[in-house]
Amino acid sequence: MIISFRMITLAIIAILIVLALPFLLHDPFSYLQRSFDLSRVFLFKWTVNWRFLSEEIFLDHRFHIFLLATHIILLFFAGYLWFRRYGGYMHMLSMVNYGKLLLSTNEMLIALFTANLIGICVARSLHYQFYSWYFYTLPYLLFAGLPFHSDWSFKDRVTSMQKSVGAVSPLSIILRCCILVGIELCWNTYPSTVISSAMLHCFHTAIFYILIHDYYNDNDLKIHKTT
Repeated sequence: MIISFRMITLAIIAILIVLALPFLLHDPFSYLQRSFDLSRVFLFKWTVNWRFLSEEIFLDHRFHIFLLATHIILLFFAGYLWFRRYGGYMHMLSMVNYGKLLLSTNEMLIALFTANLIGICVARSLHYQFYSWYFYTLPYLLFAGLPFHSDWSFKDRVTSMQKSVGAVSPLSIILRCCILVGIELCWNTYPSTVISSAMLHCFHTAIFYILIHDYYNDNDLKIHKTT
């Protein structure tokens, strides 16, 4: 039996409706209002990601709206980068109706993990337990784009390090490891400081730069066709 993308989508929607049904039948207005409560106020003393701002800005609703708008804009542009060999996310969805669509594991994971990371970057506040939202995705985001190969074809004078990592620059690996360590240190700084908060955003930005460099080079999309 072949399970289509549309069937999976409908199944997910059905599960969400079934889970929400008892609450929707009891008090639909309150349920929907609390599900998308943009008026919730977070405590400044617990924030990990916005410590470098003043508390006044942190609590300002205009700042919250700015973050929401930034989130939407980033997802919009990310949609053009995801599944580029199919013309972007929206075009890929439109192709589902015209037959089988072959997506690699890497393409799906990159789309899911980067969408999650974008949400992390523009969250109104991150508390320490929220590190569990994305820490397990970071090694994949940083290293999946490196050209590791099992078919070695090296020229003369290739070092054992180059052969073991597929001729990837050792400096590139070191920098990526430093980003992982840096993010870990930022999250393990308690209470958060101006420096740890600002550096966390710098490390997140570095990850996006690496993703664009690894996957979205105009000359070589470098999309792995692993299944």
